Amino acid sequence: MTRGVTSVIIRRMYIRKTTIKSKKDGGHYYTYRLVESQRTERGIRQYTLLNLGIDFSLPKEHWPALTRRIQDILGGQKTLFSVNPELEALAQRYAALVIQSEKQQDDIEEAVPDYREVDLNSLAQVRRNYYQTPLKRGFSVGAILVMR
Repeated sequence: MTRGVTSVIIRRMYIRKTTIKSKKDGGHYYTYRLVESQRTERGIRQYTLLNLGIDFSLPKEHWPALTRRIQDILGGQKTLFSVNPELEALAQRYAALVIQSEKQQDDIEEAVPDYREVDLNSLAQVRRNYYQTPLKRGFSVGAILVMR
């Protein structure tokens, strides 16, 4: 009897406060990011999972609890103890955004190129016929230029 091996991915997350220099007036402002640390062959690397923006107003002492709760949600873990409702709402929202961005990234990586064979002579015929017909309502000059 063979037992299945379950792999566990441990995500180590934290919130980073980043100073940004404004290009308009040269002043500085802060943005907050949800960052994940991963051990690679080249050492530990940090990856931004989500930009929390400049309006992130959760007090710093609650950041570790928020990141732990996000990790639990992403890992499918239930909570044993009650969580602050505001913290839970933020964790649910940010976890959903991380899942959404990871799915979009997976979709991009898994996209299969759509190669098709085209007879160039038939394109020339279509193009010639297209320009001989009068413009219909709704067509813009930009659309025609793109087709050229």
